[in-house]
Amino acid sequence: MLSSPGRCSECNGGYVLTSAVRYHCASHVNGGDAACEVKLSVPRYRVEKLILDFTERELPRILTEAEARYNEQPVIADHRPRIAELERQIGNFVKVIGAGEYSQAVADALKTAEAELAKLKAVTSVRPRPAHKASREPIERRSSTCESSWHRVGTLRRAC
Repeated sequence: MLSSPGRCSECNGGYVLTSAVRYHCASHVNGGDAACEVKLSVPRYRVEKLILDFTERELPRILTEAEARYNEQPVIADHRPRIAELERQIGNFVKVIGAGEYSQAVADALKTAEAELAKLKAVTSVRPRPAHKASREPIERRSSTCESSWHRVGTLRRAC
């Protein structure tokens, strides 16, 4: 996440950590003859503070909204048993008609079964969404856990 936390406004190159305490445009640092002219550097603690502030303020809201949208999507039912049943019925209708026992009712039932089978096969070609088990841990706690692990590593102690 912190390997390239921003983009240069001039060349669109990523900002990279060039020392223990500063980020610079990667093209400016590593570009050789075609190096970017932007000499701006950003203190590491500022970048990490911005990211930490984002995770505390915005990330819980974004994750909550994404989880709500995910849970609103209907789970596609497994239509394979009904498809198998319709295929058996259609086979039986074809046998009846082949045996010379044609009637309009059998023809109508065959047409109805074939139409339903076509619809179910079209829907089944879309893969069903797997069942989702929502985490029981609240998003705020997950964010706090993430923050505390950053503090243990020691990268943000100076920024906080």
